[in-house]
Amino acid sequence: MENEDVFGLLSLISSYGKLSFRKRLQKIVYIGKNDPKIKYPFSFEFVRYHYGPFSFDLKNLMDTLIVGGFIKEDLEHSTYSYHLTERGTNFLQELKKEIGQEKIKKIEFTWKTYGDKSVSELTSRANEIFGW
Repeated sequence: MENEDVFGLLSLISSYGKLSFRKRLQKIVYIGKNDPKIKYPFSFEFVRYHYGPFSFDLKNLMDTLIVGGFIKEDLEHSTYSYHLTERGTNFLQELKKEIGQEKIKKIEFTWKTYGDKSVSELTSRANEIFGW
């Protein structure tokens, strides 16, 4: 588990407050990693999948963070949503002390640029970057 990966995920989820849709997280992480204006150092490998780029590594890390009590996953009307637990919020603050300002700015830029986009807009941008 890379600290940059954990920091990036926790920061993005924290920025949303409550992140809805698994696909949204997959797409915004892919964009944050691969958009030439951002290039956040996520270590996840992505493959072509049903709805564009998908990372099994990202899914596994999310599962680990959920089981570890850092992220709470809810299922409401067939939609998964995520928010940080108190433990996750505290851990994010600790990681922020270790992560360099440049990486923090890249996550903030990712959020400011793509945070309010719909899942379909994120999918379109991710597919464009992926070359689909």
